[in-house]
Amino acid sequence: MNGLILLLPPLVPILMALFAHRLESRWWLLSAALPALFVGLMVEEGSGITIPWMLLGMHFALDSTGRLFLLFGALIWMLAALFISGRDLAPGATCYIKQTFLLALAGNGLLILAADMLTFYVGFALMGLSAYGLVRGRSQKARRAARVYLVFTLVGELALFVALLLLMVSGGSLLFEDLTAEPMPTIALALLLLGFGIKVALPGLHLWLPPAYTLAPVIGVALLSGPMMKAGLLGWLRFLPFGTPLEPVWGNGLMLLGAAGVVLGMLIGVVQRESRAVLAYSSIAKMGLFSALVGFSLNHPQLAAGLLPVIVLLALHHLLVKPMLFMGLALWRRQGAAAWLLPALVLLALSLAALPLTGGGAAKSVLSAALGEHLSGLLLLSGIAGVALMGRFLWLLRGSFDSARQDPVTLLGWLLLLPVAVWTPFLWEAMAFEWKTLLPLTGGIALFLLGLVFRRWLGSLRFPIRLKGERIILSATQIHTNLPDTSNVLRQPWLLLKQALQPHSAVSDSPPNLALRSPAVWWLLLILALLGALSLTL
Repeated sequence: MNGLILLLPPLVPILMALFAHRLESRWWLLSAALPALFVGLMVEEGSGITIPWMLLGMHFALDSTGRLFLLFGALIWMLAALFISGRDLAPGATCYIKQTFLLALAGNGLLILAADMLTFYVGFALMGLSAYGLVRGRSQKARRAARVYLVFTLVGELALFVALLLLMVSGGSLLFEDLTAEPMPTIALALLLLGFGIKVALPGLHLWLPPAYTLAPVIGVALLSGPMMKAGLLGWLRFLPFGTPLEPVWGNGLMLLGAAGVVLGMLIGVVQRESRAVLAYSSIAKMGLFSALVGFSLNHPQLAAGLLPVIVLLALHHLLVKPMLFMGLALWRRQGAAAWLLPALVLLALSLAALPLTGGGAAKSVLSAALGEHLSGLLLLSGIAGVALMGRFLWLLRGSFDSARQDPVTLLGWLLLLPVAVWTPFLWEAMAFEWKTLLPLTGGIALFLLGLVFRRWLGSLRFPIRLKGERIILSATQIHTNLPDTSNVLRQPWLLLKQALQPHSAVSDSPPNLALRSPAVWWLLLILALLGALSLTL
């Protein structure tokens, strides 16, 4: 019976999607995540079921990692369902958004419970492609950002499919438990890092993220930043051979990219002028830390068994807090900056910055204990980045507000989930104050203040660095604003690179001083790389 119950999290949303045109109440959407919540709470670990007649055989199993991803992911899906309203959507898109929500939910449940590569891929593709409907908004700019997301998603899906074929041919089995039986082909490993690297927004593969997080409806941003982004990390945890020695180049490359992501998100995020943009670069910085930890685990198989559960705890904390911040920001604007909402947002920001007496601080303490003396420089850099970015986010909690009346049910649901997000994981013994935590706090505050000064100085020089709506700080991401027609992009992918190399034209009365062909940008990129490499050696 437990095995059959594992089919409910993906099956129920798929069946409901067939009748989405009749499901007028959002409570139906909320109930679609209840099977995932029930399985995460009640079903025993080790339960499994096989459907031999579907595809090449679909295998489902529940382990400790899957239970946690399913349980806390379900909470975010349920809360996001309350935020679905016609005011954020294109005219006539209500039924469409319900269908894509339900299909994305089904894909997320399917990939979490998958015990074989093909089932995981089907769920991952269903979730990623369905999310396109959640990212599309009312404006043309939001639709353009959704098309950028779709292009990157298709590239990632293609890479994962080819990797799956290579693994099936080389190993002869699709089960995750058989992946370590044979050495992983080099090309398959590279494709896995690429495919899931797009989802976790590795530097260079992150270009879809800032415009999507800035322009998409709040429900799409909340799900992208939470359960969907962590699905990429879960893919690495499922597919990569952590228990077997690999060439150090793979782990070192992933650590270097991860450190560069921390630096990139930190330096660009602290000078943003839009709250959502700060949260977007905060995700890049945080996922950079996760990527570096995965790379370190690949290089140290003897430490992987103790380190991977800690990475899962960190991922679950981010899965909860980041969507809560996006949804809390929407509530803040709709409530007209209600003073009583500010302490709640401050608590979430402090927890994401891993300050003591919060769940983020507890997870960071456990991570430091698991790493010992390793990667201490990167952890310090990540702590500074978190404090600086959250300081910038709180600084920007002002400006124009929506005139729409706030739904009390949505607000109540957000407040009920608030303590879970702030203090998960509930490791009370690890929440004690330590003096060494003052170092990243001090460094983060100093960086935040420097960001304010730098922002003012750049504004006086009239540099085109403002991110308002779709404008991005570097012309490397101006693909977000000058995207060619989707059909042309799909036929000629090189147009994406061509767009990125063109001068930025968002500010017509100032020269594109930060264009990629400017020596200043190349020096900035070199400094980012050197800082990332230095942080790995500290």
